Amino acid sequence: MENVRQCREDEEMKTLGQFLRDEGREKGRREGQREGEQLKAFAIAQNLQNLGLELDTIKKITGLSDLKGLT
Repeated sequence: MENVRQCREDEEMKTLGQFLRDEGREKGRREGQREGEQLKAFAIAQNLQNLGLELDTIKKITGLSDLKGLT
């Protein structure tokens, strides 16, 4: 009977471990996606600046509030 109980506990721990690992992966994926979207918006902002648009207009188009780094 003790072996059966231990087996169930092992399965529950494995399931918990899988759940936590999956949660971590999903969180990492979301963070990576957000970062990629920010980089893309900044690249668009640079292109818009190269076309001669004003910074206020670029902020409205891209949704970025911080345009530090644009030259």
